[in-house]
Amino acid sequence: MECLVEEGNATAVLGPMMIAVERGCVPVVEWFVQRDCLDMEICLALMAATSSSQVDIAEYLLPHVPQHVLSAISIEILEATSERSGGSLDGVVFLLRSDFLGDPTATTQLLTALLDLLKTLLLLTSRLFFKRMVRCGFFGWTETRGSTCLEPRADCKMG
Repeated sequence: MECLVEEGNATAVLGPMMIAVERGCVPVVEWFVQRDCLDMEICLALMAATSSSQVDIAEYLLPHVPQHVLSAISIEILEATSERSGGSLDGVVFLLRSDFLGDPTATTQLLTALLDLLKTLLLLTSRLFFKRMVRCGFFGWTETRGSTCLEPRADCKMG
């Protein structure tokens, strides 16, 4: 790594560090962090680690991200982690269990805000689904090619 960065005159280490994070290469990540990465680079690496479920790397990186940075973009960290996780919530669980904000009350408030957001999104999605069902009918309907909703079957007596 040293020859890649120092002898290769690399001006940015974020790309190689992110690849190491996503692939779970702890020694390479440690090497980059020990070379005085910027706070935001470490924070981005933390997001990459949690969203790719590299919990061991996230555990290493978390203490290196200053608390004021974590507090300022905590919602963005959790959103990125959950959106890019590929279905696994290991990174989100790690962040919440580790009390990554350093204050149980703040972490609880953040979790409550996220749950409220999820509840709102679920309600909106449900409303859209049921409006579509009411508009297009419910029983005895079948999907036709190119339609934006369900079309009634020819033998349907429901409506």
